[in-house]
Amino acid sequence: MLGITWGLFLSTLFEIGPVDLILGSDLFYEPNIFEDILVTVAFLLEKNPQAHFLCVYQERSADWSIVHLLHKWNLGCVEIPIENLGAESGISVSDLMRDHTIHLLEITLA
Repeated sequence: MLGITWGLFLSTLFEIGPVDLILGSDLFYEPNIFEDILVTVAFLLEKNPQAHFLCVYQERSADWSIVHLLHKWNLGCVEIPIENLGAESGISVSDLMRDHTIHLLEITLA
């Protein structure tokens, strides 16, 4: 396992081998690091064009957006519906989220 720091292109980032999937959870909570996250993801996706970046995002403020950064770093984003996620296991996503608005995003190269 290798550690990385968003936005820093240290040798460990270049040592990451081929990947198919990058997972992130609740990464977009501090707006001043949104670009660091996305530039790092863009770099990894350029090295692995078949890969996908899946992340969950809790909506905290209508003013916080990554749309312009997605365009800047040539990334595309699709929101994956989560209403029925876990239904086969008897899990209610709405019970887990309570009063939070959560989005599941799939980010790829545009």
